[in-house]
Amino acid sequence: MRKFIFGILISLSAYADAGAYTGKANVLWIGSLYGDYFVIAGDWANVMGCSNYSTDTRQRIWKIYSEAGSVEDLKSMYSTALAAYMSGKTIELYSHGCDGGGANGRPMARSIYLPSRLG
Repeated sequence: MRKFIFGILISLSAYADAGAYTGKANVLWIGSLYGDYFVIAGDWANVMGCSNYSTDTRQRIWKIYSEAGSVEDLKSMYSTALAAYMSGKTIELYSHGCDGGGANGRPMARSIYLPSRLG
């Protein structure tokens, strides 16, 4: 009976991939919208361990896209990043992986946050 229950639990298990917050940083430059994503550069932490992460902070390029695939969400994040760039304010990213799968490629983020005034 134990083997049967163990077998059921193993067969129902699933892979979960959690992301992480990068910490606050300034936007050094921002690219144009490319359909379903845009790119920005800044000194955010490489929390997912992506291999293509430059030592030059101006070359730390992040791919930003909407989790839901919504163009409206993407435009909202682009506006937030652009406003932060123009005003010199910091933003925080929610990183969830690397472009190319695994630890290969550039870091990707699916959310942008303004740091709290209280923290």
